[in-house]
Amino acid sequence: MAEPEGNIQELDMHGLDAHVIDKGRRLSFWLINHRPPLDASAGKLLLDVTKVGANSTLDVCVRPRPTSRYQAGQVKTIASETIISPKNLVVIDDNGDKGGFRFSNGRSTKFNPSCDREISRSISYCRTDTGKCYFAATENPFFPNNITSDVSSGLTHVAYPAWRTATVHRLVDDARLG
Repeated sequence: MAEPEGNIQELDMHGLDAHVIDKGRRLSFWLINHRPPLDASAGKLLLDVTKVGANSTLDVCVRPRPTSRYQAGQVKTIASETIISPKNLVVIDDNGDKGGFRFSNGRSTKFNPSCDREISRSISYCRTDTGKCYFAATENPFFPNNITSDVSSGLTHVAYPAWRTATVHRLVDDARLG
């Protein structure tokens, strides 16, 4: 949890995925971090989130394995307009700390006074190595929550609890889900 002053060095973690990398010598973590919104020019916490919206990022950390003590070295913080309100994420290409991952967004905008009545959400795709993110699916992702992937088939499964259904997608052109 972040300090009241809005210390951005701490995690406000919501979800994660982890993979063993480097021939079993290291663990790589992809984390959803819901940071408090900060005024970058003043370095102070903006208390009224309803006026400025979310400040979520996706952080990648790597640590040696095995170890009895948690020591994570931060590799990268990814910030993008596609990171709106991430609910869950899944690594789909665990090529060390360079791979790609997908995540579900629980809202369609960072700030919207009527966001609780929204039904549009999205699924996004990011590359860890470049930090570039793309909207992978914006049509019909109504309330996506959980997301997982089958590495052997390349399929991504998305759960929609509000609709009591799940969908199955395959990555197609330009990081889009089909």
